Amino acid sequence: MSSEGMILLRCGGCGGGLEGLPGDLLFLCPRCSVCWQIAGTSLTPLALESAEPGPGGCTGHLPFWMLEAETEITKRFSRPRESGFPADTPEFLVEGRPGLIEAPPRRSGEMLFVPAFLTERAIDLGLELTRSAGDLGWASTGPSMMAGGCVSLDDAIELARILVLSREVRQPGSLACAEVSVAPLHSRIAAIPFTAVDGGFSVAGVKSVVPYNSLADARAILGCFGRSVDQPVISDRTVPEGRIEHHTVPRAQGGGSDVRSQ
Repeated sequence: MSSEGMILLRCGGCGGGLEGLPGDLLFLCPRCSVCWQIAGTSLTPLALESAEPGPGGCTGHLPFWMLEAETEITKRFSRPRESGFPADTPEFLVEGRPGLIEAPPRRSGEMLFVPAFLTERAIDLGLELTRSAGDLGWASTGPSMMAGGCVSLDDAIELARILVLSREVRQPGSLACAEVSVAPLHSRIAAIPFTAVDGGFSVAGVKSVVPYNSLADARAILGCFGRSVDQPVISDRTVPEGRIEHHTVPRAQGGGSDVRSQ
């Protein structure tokens, strides 16, 4: 039951309470293994897939947006590194701009992954997981525990666009400019296993350790799984500079842990 401006954080299936941090938009019901998102003034279910942990198990799962999307790259101009700067070389004159060559437009369908939690390394994490997701094993059932998420679908689509552009920047040749569009066809949440190790999170499908101080809620996330870490560099809910601001949904005063004001 909810009143205007309030959302009762309870699973629409079993009626159990949904746990999360102030500002979270995504919640897992541990009894039903169903993911719920705040949409307007109500909770709506999201499709959920869960990657299998490795043989040694895991600390828990982190939420990632899993976007099946059509990406299109147009007006891509670059300068081959070996071209030097004979600015008047005819083959490098495109639309009056010296030293640039234009690639033909590209359109493709792909699966893109972006973190649904706040981290300074959102793009690097998304790139690595997008590349390696095909090597992960996927479970037939959802996880019993997953950290909440605070990145909305709209922000996830924008992060996916930046991810695709970042991938273009890393291609051979010096990218001068490009227009990138990402049109999502289907979206769901992927629960990706992680293990708390010395200095950070080891995330399945990601080779490098994600440092604790690159995560906005490292201490609180570990607390969700009954773990702690005694490192003063960890901060609780500090939005990394230069990242997309999360949508804040403050906890209602006097409403208990399962009520949010809207």
